[in-house]
Amino acid sequence: MGNKKSETVTKKQELTTQKVILNPDLKIAQKKKLSTKSTYHFLLESFVMQLEKWEKDLTHIKSKDYDRFMPEVTEVIEKFHKDCKKITNNLSDSLANYYKLSYRNLLNDYWKQGKVTKRVIEKPNGYDGDYLTMELMYADKYEGTTKLGKMLHKYVVNDRSSISVRMRREYFVNKIKGLVDKKNNVTIMSVASGPATEIYELIRREIYPKKIILIDMDKNALKFATSRIKPILPKFVELIPLNINIYSFVRFRNKFTSIKDIDYIYSAGLFDYLSDIMVRRLTSVLAKSLNNGGEIEVGCFSEFPIGFFADIAADWNLITRSVDELKELGPKGYEMSTFNIKDQGFLSIKNSI
Repeated sequence: MGNKKSETVTKKQELTTQKVILNPDLKIAQKKKLSTKSTYHFLLESFVMQLEKWEKDLTHIKSKDYDRFMPEVTEVIEKFHKDCKKITNNLSDSLANYYKLSYRNLLNDYWKQGKVTKRVIEKPNGYDGDYLTMELMYADKYEGTTKLGKMLHKYVVNDRSSISVRMRREYFVNKIKGLVDKKNNVTIMSVASGPATEIYELIRREIYPKKIILIDMDKNALKFATSRIKPILPKFVELIPLNINIYSFVRFRNKFTSIKDIDYIYSAGLFDYLSDIMVRRLTSVLAKSLNNGGEIEVGCFSEFPIGFFADIAADWNLITRSVDELKELGPKGYEMSTFNIKDQGFLSIKNSI
């Protein structure tokens, strides 16, 4: 009897210890009075154990029950990243790189099991936020090579940044629909068009501008977009894909003679990567492409909620700006106003009649 009681106590102690370890928490590390580096490694190793536990738990979970499991995954990851961020704020470059490498060495193989997270880390097209990354955010599904990977993928595509991306798609669809309803022969242009999912949605819903211009530096993005749009596009709608580097567009604007008399120009996802000087130049050049009464709407993240994961795991950094900061970069002589779509601020530039 004594031995059985002893075994029971030991098992309870093991379970208690396991629960502490599997709950990566900065407060626990601080109670242990660890150094900053040791605290950080404690959090990383605890999170690895949590991931391994999820792998086992997910073995018995069917796809229809994924939604029930996600709140726990989201809560733990967000708490883990919040604690890591507290430790890694205001570090020297060398120390920041050390923490990044530590994170990647321990965790990136897990993140790569998710489809979008693998793409964010590996950047197969050589740049952040490529057209297929955006398309995965629009799709908002569970995708990955393992059940854990599907959870990690879903965590990213269902975070505030991705929700904001999907909301802006609906905004653009409704905005263009309003223009088409008011006026015949509307010409629109998407700058850094990516997968042009909003254009596909427009045509699928039988909303037809007269002319659609897509500008992107990535030939594959244009090929992907046009291959989806063309099969459902009526013959009376003109689709013009232009493979243009935006810096060349600004520098050699006069060469692009087809870009003129446009009713509506929009861009979301490009200005997060442009310097203030380049934003000023580009908005000025785009404004000159408007017809009388035409409008430009450009967006920029005011906050990047998945920024910690994107930065530490993949060096994906955005230039965030408030709407007031964005407004300061608009061209002079035009009517300007601002608005927000969740975590993104937008600047409206109108060529008033």
